[in-house]
Amino acid sequence: MADEPFLLKDMLTRETVTSLAGWVGSAYPTFDEGGFVDDVFDAEWPDRELKQRTRHITVMLAGHLPDDYRAALAILVEAAQVGEPGWEAMSFSDFVEVYGLDDPDASIPALAEFTKLASAEFAVRPFILEYPDRMYAQHLAWTGDPDWRVRRLASEGCRPRLPWGMALKPLQEDPTPILPVLDALRNDESEDVRRSVANNLNDIAKDHPGLVVEVLHGWQDDEAETEALTKHALRTLLKKGDAGALRLIGLDPDVDVEVIGLTIDPARPEVDGDARVSFSVRSAEERVEDRESEEKGSDDVERKCLDPVAQAIENPEVIVAVALHVARKLDARLRPVRSFRSETGRCAQPNASHSSQAAQ
Repeated sequence: MADEPFLLKDMLTRETVTSLAGWVGSAYPTFDEGGFVDDVFDAEWPDRELKQRTRHITVMLAGHLPDDYRAALAILVEAAQVGEPGWEAMSFSDFVEVYGLDDPDASIPALAEFTKLASAEFAVRPFILEYPDRMYAQHLAWTGDPDWRVRRLASEGCRPRLPWGMALKPLQEDPTPILPVLDALRNDESEDVRRSVANNLNDIAKDHPGLVVEVLHGWQDDEAETEALTKHALRTLLKKGDAGALRLIGLDPDVDVEVIGLTIDPARPEVDGDARVSFSVRSAEERVEDRESEEKGSDDVERKCLDPVAQAIENPEVIVAVALHVARKLDARLRPVRSFRSETGRCAQPNASHSSQAAQ
């Protein structure tokens, strides 16, 4: 039997939770470490997903700490000083999210401590919604923190569309309050921080594409780090073929191309069978884009522009081939197999041995 796939929720094991209990016990000698661990691993534990497990640990932790929020928080802050980075530490910031929203004076500084073990990007979001002006100022202040993990929180925590995180609809509607935060971090020495800035801008681009292109245009310099940040921030817009985004990275969105030699083999693919689609894209320009289309139904086709690749060749021509598996009628996903340039300056035909991939 094949090995079971590793799931993110499997990061929370009896060993890691026991370690967490030890950190808390070092700061709170009367803490019942064994009882806490037993409470965590109840009969429903195997069926809980990652965030459900984290919240369950948080609730069980609260049951073994003093009822007074500030007293319990002080214990966790002290425990964090001996803790180690890991998902189990996420329960510290989750504790603040669940029990500390009404006490921002104690909770906000604690989040800056807890994020050094496990990002507080999820826990900080209810505070942004509850205390927006205060939190925008706090995020800007965090950009000057000596710890890169706190600086990353300044950007990651206020992403309008953070995956797995609570949506920040006010910032989806008007992201201008967080632009000073991103501007302060765009040249950060940490790649993780700069990548967070790019991810934040990518979120904003889904609602305000023109604003993101304008902001990035003002940031352009000759630094490789800026170029990398720009391309990562524009990834959604580039996939959509946004004209402003394409121009910003030096591509002409109005380039003339000719699609020739379209072939489908076999011409009428069978359901649950394989097929091969190939065609050539010829351009008079020096820059060539590969394109991928994903067929979702008979009249619903979404076109995506892949990462543009600049190619300076005498006779620009790209041969694109995709493997196609017909999972069911009118539901197929096309995937690029290979496109490359031969020594003659033309793109060689992809290797027919590449296997097709099933549609998801």
